[in-house]
Amino acid sequence: MSAINDTIPITMCETQAIREIMLEYRRATELHGPFQTQHEGFAVILEELDELKAEVWKKPADRDPILLRKEACQVAAMALRFMLDLTYPEETTWPLWQTVKRQTEQT
Repeated sequence: MSAINDTIPITMCETQAIREIMLEYRRATELHGPFQTQHEGFAVILEELDELKAEVWKKPADRDPILLRKEACQVAAMALRFMLDLTYPEETTWPLWQTVKRQTEQT
């Protein structure tokens, strides 16, 4: 177990979940760029939530735990995109996205 700022204990499982969310956040941002509006961000979160809901509403025997985890990760990653792209204007992700885009175009 490690800690964030030596005050909040964090388990290996939590660390792995956060890592998966960050990877999905970065993948989506690199692919689509940052959200432009709150309506766009909300729509994407809702779409991901609907995909999670579709899996949750299956009969328990038909649910795929790997797919549940993937969809939950995507919901969390899109919520993170919303926060970073639309509620932290002074620390926008645009510079990061532009740097990634330039690096991708050069290869």
